[in-house]
Amino acid sequence: MISKDRIFLISLFLSIAVICVSCSPKQEKVERYMEDGVEVVVNHLEPYKIEGESNSFEITEDFRMDLEPEEIAELGISDVESLEVDSDGNIYFLVRRASENTIYKFNSYGKHVNSFGKRGQGPGEITNPTFFCISNRDEVVITDYAKMKFVIFNQEGEFLKEIHLPFRPRAVFPLENGNSIALKQSIDREGFEPSLQSVLCLYNSEFTEIKELDRQRPSDYMTSDEMDGIRQIFHWEVSNGKIYIGNGKRGYEILVYHLNGNLVKKIRKNYKSVKVSDEYKRNFLSQFLENDPWRKKIFFSRDMPPYCEFFIDEVGRIFVMTYEKDESSGEYMYDIFNREGILIGRKALNISLRGEGWGTFNYVAAKKSRLYHLRTKENGYKELVVYRIKWE
Repeated sequence: MISKDRIFLISLFLSIAVICVSCSPKQEKVERYMEDGVEVVVNHLEPYKIEGESNSFEITEDFRMDLEPEEIAELGISDVESLEVDSDGNIYFLVRRASENTIYKFNSYGKHVNSFGKRGQGPGEITNPTFFCISNRDEVVITDYAKMKFVIFNQEGEFLKEIHLPFRPRAVFPLENGNSIALKQSIDREGFEPSLQSVLCLYNSEFTEIKELDRQRPSDYMTSDEMDGIRQIFHWEVSNGKIYIGNGKRGYEILVYHLNGNLVKKIRKNYKSVKVSDEYKRNFLSQFLENDPWRKKIFFSRDMPPYCEFFIDEVGRIFVMTYEKDESSGEYMYDIFNREGILIGRKALNISLRGEGWGTFNYVAAKKSRLYHLRTKENGYKELVVYRIKWE
């Protein structure tokens, strides 16, 4: 028989345990709901722990390719503007200017293999490359803005075919179901003054437009009285049979489409505002002369956009570069979402995504536990840093 003192001690212990549990921090649940027939996933500030799923990783440098040495210049490489990686780990660089070819291929350890995409006016030749990508069949696809076409090569650089378009493309990405997405420029005449906009559309195999997926509506600097120095993201990726689109006009949100153009998910996240720094203002203004009339139009919003850009690895994890910086390292914080759109981690990375081109040039790729980062050194030359990623 249990004594009264023992019963009292057990009751006291259980009461303390209940109090401790009730006072301990509870992780908020991921919000999910339907909006016009589309699933919306709303994440809060802190990552979620998903049972059976890794939510942290270690990153170590594997090797780097310095693109400054003379032997690189002798290959015909002047300035690399974009990179891609195929399923075998081969590395491809796009060189837009002052070289005989436009694509330079290296193996997975950085040894030069070949170059192709000859400059010229004929079939299979390139005049003005503005984008390239690797298809799901490891074909190299180059968009030629000047000639209104895209050209397809196999993995070895052999010319396969070219397709002429009824519009002038900034970028074309053939999809595995036979459709394609293309980024083009369009004149919007709905406002008081016409403005040039970037439009992302889905096309069928005959390049008849299926639907408009999104568009960027920038300020018209020629006619506007003022100009915001804070540029909003307009970025898209194709990965794992899905199309991902980010548009700063919508805040922290990434739209996910099927390849047939159906919108299937909206990924959203609460975020901490980051004020525009004096350094950012100085860097932005440095591109204008003191007496430039455009400089007088410039103003700056109080806060930076909710995020910068994103990249996606081969299993569908989304790495979103924010404007928050880690206090100890000073590196940018990345929000990391799983393929369901749930925030599973946050990590500081010395990876900068933004380059020229606004959604057409690629500075980062993630394939088979490797992370490839094309970055600019202080002297202006570029280097490729390749990291190993180990999930824990």
